[in-house]
Amino acid sequence: MHYNITNTNSAIIEIAKFSNSATSEYHLIIKPKQQNSFNDQLNSILDGYSEFSKNQELTSTNTVTFLRFFISDYANQLEIETILNAHPCGKSKNLSLSIVQQPPLSGNKIEAWFHVIVDSTGSSVIQQQNNELLLQRNHYLHVWNTQLITNNGSHESDKQTENIFTRFNHNLESKGLTLKDNCIRTWLFVKDVDFNYKGVVEARRTFFETVGLTKDTNYITSTGIEGRIHSPNINVLMDAYSVGGIKKEQIKFLTAPNHLNPTIDYGVTFERGTSIDYGDRRHIFISGTASIDNQGEVVHVGLIEKQAYRAIENIEALLADADASLNDVAHLIVYLRDVSDYTIIQKFFNENYAHLPKVIVLAPVCRPTWLIEMECIAIKKLKNSVYADF
Repeated sequence: MHYNITNTNSAIIEIAKFSNSATSEYHLIIKPKQQNSFNDQLNSILDGYSEFSKNQELTSTNTVTFLRFFISDYANQLEIETILNAHPCGKSKNLSLSIVQQPPLSGNKIEAWFHVIVDSTGSSVIQQQNNELLLQRNHYLHVWNTQLITNNGSHESDKQTENIFTRFNHNLESKGLTLKDNCIRTWLFVKDVDFNYKGVVEARRTFFETVGLTKDTNYITSTGIEGRIHSPNINVLMDAYSVGGIKKEQIKFLTAPNHLNPTIDYGVTFERGTSIDYGDRRHIFISGTASIDNQGEVVHVGLIEKQAYRAIENIEALLADADASLNDVAHLIVYLRDVSDYTIIQKFFNENYAHLPKVIVLAPVCRPTWLIEMECIAIKKLKNSVYADF
């Protein structure tokens, strides 16, 4: 992994670049240089990405982008999609867009994570419709679904979760995929997580059983965290990433049993991490990970810096289960429960992991005594002729 930080005229871009075979991947965390109006900060990010893309010769015909905006006040920032659609950066048809209210703790109103996939062969087939982006390359169909919400009229988090998963699964089945075999990663953003998370957990567990995901199989790598959109009636929002054309032997579920217990031990149905082997690389997805031990107990209650060290230690253990390390990490998302902990955590990362692209946001974790949670994606070089390249 190659790391760099670049300054454009309008933005600061933290970069992780992975290259192998004919395909490069960039993970970019982009932050505006000035803390001015929301519209100005959004345009600063978009201008920064456009300048970066031009310098890297990333064209709209060979580039696919997953983009998540972390914003501070969705109800008063509804113009985001209008501004995006009017900007050259947002006019690309090769874009999967995610927006969530998780205020950046840097003081910015908006920050962004771009995952950019560049195919030098030009052989990709790309389709975009509504909140879905399809990328067909080699033997694989990559599917990003974003901004998944319910329209069933219920305000209950369990009903909303059930409806989201039902519709999502039907959508996968229409493509010859299934939730059980092809969904690799989900993000569940839960409004008022202390109150609504229980309903999400119960509905997900019940739905998973109906599609054959049980304690005797495996689940899906996931983050369940505070997050919301502008509508006061929406308590659950989901993003998901799925891959078609993969074989079971390409997938490994990561456990790190000396550090972490299976989530089913306390009734939650997600995997700690998942890796996927392609011919030229290994993708590693680490779920939201906190300061927890292998008995499921919170470690270092009330001590934010020690919780941060333990969360990183747990992530390192999961990465090691995939024969990877922090040197393979492409980006980190750091969630804090208490805004007053930001200064300590910013110092922690500046002193220990300044090179890693990261965004730190206000987003209470699902268990109140967890002060911090982190997730990441890592990429490791492989050479395996058994599988097609990514």
